[in-house]
Amino acid sequence: QYYMLALPLTNKFSRESFMIVRKEPLRHDDTFKIIMYKCDNDGSVSPNYQKAEFHDEVNTYYCQRVSEFERLHSELISGNISAVKFYADLQHLDARELAARMRTCIGAIKKHFTPEGFKGVTVKQLQNYAKIFNIAVSDFFQFLVIDKNLHACEKRLHSRLLQELTLSEKS
Repeated sequence: QYYMLALPLTNKFSRESFMIVRKEPLRHDDTFKIIMYKCDNDGSVSPNYQKAEFHDEVNTYYCQRVSEFERLHSELISGNISAVKFYADLQHLDARELAARMRTCIGAIKKHFTPEGFKGVTVKQLQNYAKIFNIAVSDFFQFLVIDKNLHACEKRLHSRLLQELTLSEKS
């Protein structure tokens, strides 16, 4: 009898909690493996590792996410959308769902989706958005571009109002 479980052997693609724009986008590197567990008659279990057959699909997913990020980033930088719209689209949240989470009307959310409407967002609203998007408030106002040889570490303080970033060389 076999039981199957797919596991990523690295956490290389875990979502970072702050917005970092990398000079080179992350790509999936075929580190997904299938672990097959074989149960013997005496009840002992032995694992057998095999290369996953879905690595092409995972790679396609990451390429699509990179393309989506680049498109949204371009729209944000050119002033077509606000940072709220950027994060909402990046996390596949529409105005109705975001309004429900923010406990406000859809019209207010749509207003915040525009660069002009974003200027009227209060700090309290930014804190609520930050909590929903799992980011710091400062992420609405800055992008940190780092070299691939650097590592960034974040600490959020005071209800997401303050963010401490530490950049160090990768070892």
